[in-house]
Amino acid sequence: NHVLEAVHAYKASNETKPLVVVGSAPYSQWYVDAVHGAAANDPRIHFTGGIYDQELLDQLYGNATTYVHGHSVGGTNPSLLRAMGAGAAVLAYEVEFNREVTNNQALFWADADVLTALFNEIATGSKDQELADLKAKSQQRILEHYQWDQVTDQYEALIKKLYDSKKNKSKNEGAKK
Repeated sequence: NHVLEAVHAYKASNETKPLVVVGSAPYSQWYVDAVHGAAANDPRIHFTGGIYDQELLDQLYGNATTYVHGHSVGGTNPSLLRAMGAGAAVLAYEVEFNREVTNNQALFWADADVLTALFNEIATGSKDQELADLKAKSQQRILEHYQWDQVTDQYEALIKKLYDSKKNKSKNEGAKK
């Protein structure tokens, strides 16, 4: 999920704020070693491992300058939703479902060079207003589209629609006989 690219991009940047890599995933050991090796000798890069204190995670996301989201497979990612809900400005890997979840209210990158350029712009302060706007838009997106009651209501409506469609199809087939 592009953690290695993010570490390389950050290391090549002029950013002075720390890169905090949170989490542990079932990556192969060679990948974990490569990520840690890429960060070697750079005191700006910190690895926390898994953090399971939910309030602490919200504080990390909400107080971070940005949240780097490198996931390129799957769909609606819980970490991305959590970061947005906490008010993080998102730097998301360039794939359609990240654009959809964020409603294009993020900065997108498709390789380490683009991410390095974003880190460099952020380091100069030239993106401060844009990041502030993205933080507000992230939270608003979550409030408007990712609330449990709303999501369950949408699922219920979909299931009812599918059921009614199948029921009507069965009636029509029975009438033809």
